[in-house]
Amino acid sequence: METNIPIHNLYYLLCYAWDRLEERDLIDVAADTPPRDTLNLLGRVLTNGVRALIRRGFERGYIERQEELAGLRGKIVVGPTVRRQLASYGRAECLFDELEHDTPANRVILATLGSLARSPLLETALRHESTGLARHFREVRVIRATVADCHRVMIHRNNRHYGFLIELCALILGMLLPDESGAETRFRDFARDHRAMAALFERFVRNFYSHHAAETGLTEVVKKTIPWAGQTEPGPHEALWPGMEADICLRRVAGPPLVIDCKFYTDALKENQHGQERLSSTNLYQVFTYAQNLAHRPGWEAVEGLLLYAQTGEPFDVARSVCGRRLRAATVNLDKPWPEIHARLVAVARTVRDNTTQPDFP
Repeated sequence: METNIPIHNLYYLLCYAWDRLEERDLIDVAADTPPRDTLNLLGRVLTNGVRALIRRGFERGYIERQEELAGLRGKIVVGPTVRRQLASYGRAECLFDELEHDTPANRVILATLGSLARSPLLETALRHESTGLARHFREVRVIRATVADCHRVMIHRNNRHYGFLIELCALILGMLLPDESGAETRFRDFARDHRAMAALFERFVRNFYSHHAAETGLTEVVKKTIPWAGQTEPGPHEALWPGMEADICLRRVAGPPLVIDCKFYTDALKENQHGQERLSSTNLYQVFTYAQNLAHRPGWEAVEGLLLYAQTGEPFDVARSVCGRRLRAATVNLDKPWPEIHARLVAVARTVRDNTTQPDFP
């Protein structure tokens, strides 16, 4: 699926999805010369972020070293010391920890800057800037990093400021794919990947409501595993039953709880055999099942269901009562200016009843 989401909106989605709102000002999304595509957007964000990292200072970590030294440091490695008779020369083979800048996080960032600098798909100015920034990593070993290397980087309290940059590196390295010869680079834009954008949209919506819970009138925002109702003890074939995991479950100050299922499709509405557009019955069955089973949990008895679509055609916002349970399907237009997207999401979650609601099916 191709998306027409403006580049600056895509950046905001990433900041929310990665729960890194403090990085929203790393680039000026309203600049006179905005990035022309996703790769140049991420390249610009990464170079700006690395400049901020250089001003703050690189993290250092303890790296295990084994060397022949004059004197003692750390632990003596007995085998080589005895075999080479180093003690007679006042020397020893030692194993010790050295505090250095050559950490996994710094290696990944350096490798990503190198990939950007070699990519002909990047703007010339950004390629030169990436090369210049890489020179600041003089004490860092050069590696050929992959997305898996990014995922292995441990982010903790002392290096939390690296989290956003490592997420960026993983996304960039996943987009810049070497061809079979290894000499050229292919570009896979994640914004054109249906699965990647669907996952991004879900995480964005959930974290948006987490950060704006007070404004939206929410007391709880969670991703919830919903057990099947009516079975108190696991049966002998429990493993055969599929699990249910709702994208977002909200508790509202004014109104009943809400379970949301996020959808990112090429076409939100499907044509039937008569050429008439309809909501997806599969999606409606899914959110109805979530609501019906979640209603058996204490405090969730009056839960309502919402299908939230990233708008790709005409907008819609419809609701009706099914078996006494309110279901709603609505769109949010990600092509709009960001303040309008913000206001729309707040309004969608705060709406409890409106005149679009229809009665139960006869």
